[in-house]
Amino acid sequence: MEGRELEPKVINQASIETRLEDYDVRINFLSRGCIVRVGCKSIAFEDNDEMIAVLSEYVNDPTKISKKWREILK
Repeated sequence: MEGRELEPKVINQASIETRLEDYDVRINFLSRGCIVRVGCKSIAFEDNDEMIAVLSEYVNDPTKISKKWREILK
């Protein structure tokens, strides 16, 4: 492997966009916090900033975050 540079692993943007199309995402804001529905699962957040952080993670890497939340929601 002499002379070859190793390229960093890059997440394919097209595959991320395809994964994001897999589930409908809905946000219902309440008097305090909100409920986020992703597909058939609903997650309540007391704090909108926390919800935005979690959704940002999901948009950036839906496969990883979906797996994390599947474990939490078992």
